[in-house]
Amino acid sequence: MAVNFQGLAGLVALPLMAWLLCARPKRLKGRDALKLVLAGSALQFAIAGAFVLIPQLAGLFDYLTRAVRALQAATNTGMKLVFGYLAGGPAPFETVNPQNGFVLATEALPLILVVSVLSSLLYHFGVLQRVVGFFAWLLKKTMGLDGPLATATAANIFVGMVEAP
Repeated sequence: MAVNFQGLAGLVALPLMAWLLCARPKRLKGRDALKLVLAGSALQFAIAGAFVLIPQLAGLFDYLTRAVRALQAATNTGMKLVFGYLAGGPAPFETVNPQNGFVLATEALPLILVVSVLSSLLYHFGVLQRVVGFFAWLLKKTMGLDGPLATATAANIFVGMVEAP
């Protein structure tokens, strides 16, 4: 029960904090802000309902999850081949505190690099533009966002904050 209340409190508190901390809160009327929050919540509930009601959609995302995990496993295997124990491979000596052996440069950053390369390839072949354009159109129609804001939001979802415009 407490977890459900926490979610409802967040649904009210986060938009309220965003409105209070925005640069010009007087420009955003309460009615417009409420409409935007309700439209965004309705869109999230519609997507969740689609996952529950359409098993093929959940299966598609299960397949995508397995593909990303395989990509991560291949990246980790390649890094262990190149960097050995620095990337999580077996150490040539006895380790005293193996939980302290995480090296950011050889364990986490290579996966970020591989995802960046894949997003660059998808951009080069025009796939990413179509996906971002579709979600920008969807955000524009459902939430009333203008073109640049909807495009930037959709790009942040798919390519992350580093590569997005």
